[in-house]
Amino acid sequence: MNAVAALEMMSEISLESVNDSIVSLFECPVCYEYLAPPIYQCKHAHNICSNCKLQVTRCPSCCEIFLDSRSVFVEQIAERLLYPCKNVEFGCNVKHSLQDMVEHYNDCPHRMYECLPGKATSCRWKGRSTDILMHMKNTHVESCWMVDENCILYELNVFDGTEDIQLIAACREVFWYNFKCDVTEKKMFLAVQYIGPKEQASNFTYEFELRANADQEMSINMKNRTHPDTEKVSDIYESACCVVLDFAMLRHYVSSDNNLCFNLLVKKIVTMDSACDTKDGGSVI
Repeated sequence: MNAVAALEMMSEISLESVNDSIVSLFECPVCYEYLAPPIYQCKHAHNICSNCKLQVTRCPSCCEIFLDSRSVFVEQIAERLLYPCKNVEFGCNVKHSLQDMVEHYNDCPHRMYECLPGKATSCRWKGRSTDILMHMKNTHVESCWMVDENCILYELNVFDGTEDIQLIAACREVFWYNFKCDVTEKKMFLAVQYIGPKEQASNFTYEFELRANADQEMSINMKNRTHPDTEKVSDIYESACCVVLDFAMLRHYVSSDNNLCFNLLVKKIVTMDSACDTKDGGSVI
């Protein structure tokens, strides 16, 4: 490492250290969350966040009343700092400005997840992505039976409309399985979402295999990369970047009772690097 590179690295470390030191001072004394505009102050210039100002009348530091005027200077500093993600203790090490952090919280792979299959039965569970599978096995075992290769049967008239969401445990990862027969649009939709960092969703594929009755040589095969769990399912359906079949086409593949049966496979994309790792004694997940 040359002298210039060393100085640049020291400069970056120094700036980060200064930033972190200042950020540590930007805590609301009531809720201990980071201060974000609008920021208010008491007569002695102690700061408080807008939410807590509505709940307390006197400063916990000096017992003086809070003013209605905002601390503009402190707000300007706050907007220029880089803050750690609130999920840092769960493994998220990114830092963003207050403005960018709002978007990050929606995409953070270490954020809290809801139990999507259990919503229909008023399940209020929330937890990290690493806890979803255990929760499903303990509470909704009927909605987490899917693995790498699945034969899925809907023993109902799919043209009457149906919607389904389940958990897939495959390739040592977990995925949301989304299925819908929309009577308004007269279409069937199917999409698989990877649960975890959105940049890793492209490392997996899901393949849909549909065959007509045995006496007909007709089949449909569709293959897509899994979608990030941060995408809204309705947006995926609308984009048609998933499995989409018109009811007119689907009628050639259902039973006499309009039941539907198909295969669904979830696979990890094997790259040259991972293949070489396998030859060297590793394993491809």
